[in-house]
Amino acid sequence: MTDKIKRLPARAALSFLLIAALSAGGLANAAPSPAASPAPAPKMRTIWSIETSVGLDAIAFLSALSLDPFYRQHYEKETSGFLPRLTSGFSDRVASIKDKAKAQDIMMSPILDLILSGAPHRTMADVIAALDHPERIRGAFAHSSNWDAKEWDWFSANAPQLAALLREMDHAGFTDFRSALMAPIMEKRFPEVKAYLAKYDVIAEQEKLTGRTFDPTIHVIGLYFTKPHGIRVQGQTFLISFSYPDDTIVFGAGHEMLHPPIPMDGALARRLIAIVAADPVLKRAIAEHDRSFGYTTAEGMVNEDLVQALDQIISDKFGLRGPAARRWRKADGGMHLLAAAVYQMLMRDGYPLTGGNFELWLDRAIAAGRFAPGPLHEAAAATLGVPADRLWPPAF
Repeated sequence: MTDKIKRLPARAALSFLLIAALSAGGLANAAPSPAASPAPAPKMRTIWSIETSVGLDAIAFLSALSLDPFYRQHYEKETSGFLPRLTSGFSDRVASIKDKAKAQDIMMSPILDLILSGAPHRTMADVIAALDHPERIRGAFAHSSNWDAKEWDWFSANAPQLAALLREMDHAGFTDFRSALMAPIMEKRFPEVKAYLAKYDVIAEQEKLTGRTFDPTIHVIGLYFTKPHGIRVQGQTFLISFSYPDDTIVFGAGHEMLHPPIPMDGALARRLIAIVAADPVLKRAIAEHDRSFGYTTAEGMVNEDLVQALDQIISDKFGLRGPAARRWRKADGGMHLLAAAVYQMLMRDGYPLTGGNFELWLDRAIAAGRFAPGPLHEAAAATLGVPADRLWPPAF
């Protein structure tokens, strides 16, 4: 929601008052006035809801149980401890489903968690029931902003095999296995996270920067096996690991809630996707970066990098993460060049102070030629602190 009243920074407001007093005859001659009452603190716009889910954690654990090194490195001990409870071919069966997903540029566990979040998922029985009857949860996914026909076709085709895998995990005692891991977290970390989140009014910042209105409630589902991801699922819900630092969890909310940054099936998104697909540097970054990170299409880069540009502004305000340059030099192999460019353009326009309608800002920036390769690369290079001809492969 756009705030049409631009508020002056505190120092600017103080300077204005001093100038007004001096022009009226000087501070020495000014008549004393009663002390002003302090302005009431703005009402907190964000409502934080925090919970956990056994069912979604089981889905997340599948990636490590497939023995994919990208995921297993985060859960070596847990994978080694649980696999002996399962049949010898379990990992191969998971890996087969995962490989079919990868062939279609689908990330298995994150997409499964996304689709299954539209159904009850607190228990193993919940997710097994959803996998047994995928037609019952199609409507929730189809009517969400996350609908993707390709992902649904992959999900429904593999639901019977996934249900069988989850049943085996259930019979092997996954719920108790996970409960033992989560017990110390729920005793200490859960209340810590809850208290920390309550200090941050993320929704107010998101509304200011996008010009959209959000539901005030953010649903945080803390999992054990979701590393290295933070995942936006259906509705205003996202999945995090309780092992992440406090600022990472707030940052995750600031990020995930912004997806999609604009309607991804709209004319503006199509124009941006075409621009990215034709840009020689961005095209190489998409094609050549480690595909395990995702963002393997021009559409994926547009969706992710517009969000990253906005969430960095929120991070700057709250002091949650380091400088933009340090972030984008490291993140996902340095491929988020579009984010670095858009962030630089927004900063130059003073957008963090004024806010506005983000879609309108993008439309005007494109019309002004700011997304042509030359200006775009220069803006990204200014953020990253490198020459514009050294953006890819990364020279940082």
